[in-house]
Amino acid sequence: MTLVMVGVGAMGSAMGARLIERGHVVVGVDPFLAPVGSAGTSVDGVLVLHSLAAIKGQGTRPSEVLVFVRLYDQVVSVLEDLAADPWFDGVPVSVLSTLRPSDARALADRFATTRPLTEAPVSGGVLGARTGTMTVLLAGAPVSWLEDAATTVFRFEGYGLPAAAKLLNNALGAANAHALTATIEQAAGLGLDPAQMLDVVRVSSGGGWMADHFEDFPVDLLWKDFGLLHDDYSVAFPSTTIDSDLMGAVAAARHRTATERSTTGNDAAER
Repeated sequence: MTLVMVGVGAMGSAMGARLIERGHVVVGVDPFLAPVGSAGTSVDGVLVLHSLAAIKGQGTRPSEVLVFVRLYDQVVSVLEDLAADPWFDGVPVSVLSTLRPSDARALADRFATTRPLTEAPVSGGVLGARTGTMTVLLAGAPVSWLEDAATTVFRFEGYGLPAAAKLLNNALGAANAHALTATIEQAAGLGLDPAQMLDVVRVSSGGGWMADHFEDFPVDLLWKDFGLLHDDYSVAFPSTTIDSDLMGAVAAARHRTATERSTTGNDAAER
């Protein structure tokens, strides 16, 4: 079976290399980067062609197509090209690109009636893609590559929900990063050394992923995802002052999540 990876940037090429190591045949396509008419090249051991049409020259009909391009319009273009070519009729498609929830639902409304379609945004960065340790948020049809690419899988009942979960998590990351910067600023006002305060946070109750990766976390990607979610939903996070009802908010959130787990059975991710 042959997997076609459309989009072989840093993430796509890393994931393709991982899948090859795990025994899959992977062919890359990057019509948005490679000049039309260019010969096939190799990226991280993945053969890269310039168009979906060029796949036919490989002589084997793909078993699945994975779409890992950057923009929604590019995803639509890929799916339109697949729909226009009878050679790809019925070939399952997984969309790994990060989209607005409304865009993910629009793709499903338009294309899921003619072929198996999976919404599968991922988390874990290039290292996770290369080592097969990504987290995948999944809705739609089953896929053959999941076990070799991910160590954690969350399944959702409807299209658009994986996108919403990924974007909301990254929006929370952006809010946490903003709170951490405020902590560092206020440390100086209290006569504390800001660098030392950051070290205190890293090993104490205020710590977390943002503090651990403060020097190099991808603030541009977090803010981009905050914006994508805000396009669909007016997301906001509260500031914390002495007048905030933090205890009430925490109690309500704990009750709500516990109740949902007991009634829906959505207890944990697959690992």
